[in-house]
Amino acid sequence: YLQTYHQKMERATLVYDGGCERCRRWADWVRRRARPGSLELLPCEATRVRSRFPQLSVERCLRAMVVVLPDGSLAEGVDALPHILSRMKGWSWMTLLLRKRSVRAALAPLYGWLARTRRRDRATSA
Repeated sequence: YLQTYHQKMERATLVYDGGCERCRRWADWVRRRARPGSLELLPCEATRVRSRFPQLSVERCLRAMVVVLPDGSLAEGVDALPHILSRMKGWSWMTLLLRKRSVRAALAPLYGWLARTRRRDRATSA
């Protein structure tokens, strides 16, 4: 089932804060594990992000990682994780767990803390 699912999967784009060391490390980790052609990774600051995805504000993608899905819809923060992990070799099984709203709700405070400390770290390094 999962192999068939992955064969039908269209490419999504992960937009992350390129000015954040933690975010760049996460993006590199994802890039190394992503199935070929399944996920494009772009820093929020890239000019082409604004031209390709006018529905995504700079403020929004600096607040949390955002996945732009093939239909143009956006998944942000913890809600982006299933879309990312489903496109990674060896991590698809986590998608089944993360699709549950209750699991994402439980992880939301941790993601919120990571995002707040990331912004603080980014501000002190600027």
